[in-house]
Amino acid sequence: MAPKFTPGPWIARKLWHCDDCRKTDENHHWEVQNKRGHPVADIEWKVEGREIDEANARLIAEAPALLAALKTLIERSGHMSPFGSEASVKGVRLAGKYMAALDAANALIAKVEA
Repeated sequence: MAPKFTPGPWIARKLWHCDDCRKTDENHHWEVQNKRGHPVADIEWKVEGREIDEANARLIAEAPALLAALKTLIERSGHMSPFGSEASVKGVRLAGKYMAALDAANALIAKVEA
């Protein structure tokens, strides 16, 4: 099934509201763009503060790569066990937490691709 979102890669770009604003680094906002430079998301300037706005833009821009990495981890988890063959109480607890993490990851992927 093809994803219902704009395929990556995406990039976070700082945009200014006017040419003179570049001199003072004021009045800018962050935009997440696809590889053709078309907007995917806009982070309004000074909503949370400049550093947080930039961090939010960079996190959003990495969403396609994060999704791909998560899918790869889930796919590869079926081919190996992180617990070895030793069955112990601790190993069983870890296995339960590991399976819960895989279930949560699968649920997130389903939510994104719905």
